[in-house]
Amino acid sequence: MHRVVHIITRFVKGGADFNTLHTLEGISKDYVCYLMTGRTYDEELIEKVKKFNVEVFHTSLTHYNPITAIIAFFQMVFLLKKTRPQIVHTHSTEAGIVGRWAAWLAGVSIIIHTNHGVSFNRNFFAKKFLVFLEKITAKITTKIISNANIITWQFLKQKIGKQEQYLTIYSGIDFDEVKKAKPAAEILKIKKIKVLCASRLVRGKGLEEFIEAAKTIKKESEEFEFFLAGEGELRNELEKKSKGSVAFLGHRADLLSVMKACDLFVLPSHREGTPRVITEALACGIPVIATNIDGIPEQVTEGVTGFLFNPGDFGKLKKLILEKKWKNLKPSISKEFDKKIMVEKIGKLYLECLKS
Repeated sequence: MHRVVHIITRFVKGGADFNTLHTLEGISKDYVCYLMTGRTYDEELIEKVKKFNVEVFHTSLTHYNPITAIIAFFQMVFLLKKTRPQIVHTHSTEAGIVGRWAAWLAGVSIIIHTNHGVSFNRNFFAKKFLVFLEKITAKITTKIISNANIITWQFLKQKIGKQEQYLTIYSGIDFDEVKKAKPAAEILKIKKIKVLCASRLVRGKGLEEFIEAAKTIKKESEEFEFFLAGEGELRNELEKKSKGSVAFLGHRADLLSVMKACDLFVLPSHREGTPRVITEALACGIPVIATNIDGIPEQVTEGVTGFLFNPGDFGKLKKLILEKKWKNLKPSISKEFDKKIMVEKIGKLYLECLKS
């Protein structure tokens, strides 16, 4: 059997991580699979991936740390020479750069990378540096998967890689799990309009805008209740800012059930790819209000399944919630976002690369 190594910076409960988990689950029947992570990983996810007979290695890789990146590079080269894969498939910015060069040095013939978002949408100097790294690394990459067409366009606009290197494969969710989920009883019984946001509680997710909208709306109307699901370093800070206007749910393993008990889903992120939570919300039949960035307009059809607004536009977010036009929408999501379709397309790409 051919051997495949997936490399990711962090393996936590985020969109890229579940994408990797689903891919390994799907391809492990046909390939000998390995997973390399950085220092940050979720034990529960690691145990899940091991059930698919995937051998897991941990490296020193962390976010934006050149020292740990250099150490991780040599660790990866060693592990790749040991496992001798035919395919290396990298995810996220740091693992995408470090992992692809490690694969090249280890003599791996097929190097695939997934762009889960646009990494270089940052300040001027960070953008210049990341674009430079992406440009030179694209030269040693066999194929580049984007989670949305707009992501491919943004990379090509920066002259990163060639058109023929790219293909779009939407990040998939488990539609069977969506069907099985029942509304969370403790939320369903609340007789108000229930507005949910689900995200890691970190910078760049627009959570301050969500909280400000909740505080302002609750002063004007008693018919709304706001919920925030997720954990992260900003929890204490955000709870203080909310002053009781938002119910913090923490991490919810039953997020689909929480979604099915709510009336509206909001994601005010400033940086995203194609957020898994938007796909899940639409699959649960909930209208979405979200920022018009990266792949989100390919998930949310304006005026049909949801509404879009510019990042940071607190006034527009508040207006969209209060106007209640979202009540007339018909939320749904394309089957292209089914994890089965995603895995099928990735498997087909692997076979095409092996044959050529």
